[in-house]
Amino acid sequence: MIIKKILNLLRELDKIDTQSFFGHYSSKYVWQQYAKVNLRRAGWKSKKEIIAEQKALELKRFYSTLYNLKKQGFIIKDRVANKFSFWRLTKSGLNKLLDLELKFKDRLESLKPAYLEKDSLKLVIFDIPEKRKRYRQWLRETLINFGFKMLQKSVWLGENKLPENFIHVLGRLNLLQCVHIFSIKDRGTLL
Repeated sequence: MIIKKILNLLRELDKIDTQSFFGHYSSKYVWQQYAKVNLRRAGWKSKKEIIAEQKALELKRFYSTLYNLKKQGFIIKDRVANKFSFWRLTKSGLNKLLDLELKFKDRLESLKPAYLEKDSLKLVIFDIPEKRKRYRQWLRETLINFGFKMLQKSVWLGENKLPENFIHVLGRLNLLQCVHIFSIKDRGTLL
């Protein structure tokens, strides 16, 4: 999240001029990658045109983000001798950063298997209430990590074995009553 990165950078450096923000944005490698992708898309534009357009677009997005942060009172802009603009973090900006850090700290890490072991076809169906939607996202990310494919948003299919710790974590999160796992012996029309 770019807002968190900008606010964190301003907290660490106290203040920074606009040119310093764009050190990595204007690096040759970044613009070469943009050019490769867009040359394939456009076909008729020159590499220099594509690089110039992408750089202008990124600068516009970045300045738009800075403007919105300033408008919300999270950062302020100081001018020095009409040459440089320095951006500083405000007290409300620091509070916003701390809120964002707490929000990301409470985020659940999805489970990742050490190796995938084939097993019988499994169907995972879940219905997690809206007030616990962050658990839904965690479950989807975990199922993707286990090699499952989405049939519908809450219906997933996969051939890999679900580890025992997956069931333990579901129990710890009080999700066992919301998640149903079926083992399928005959494929029928599913695949």
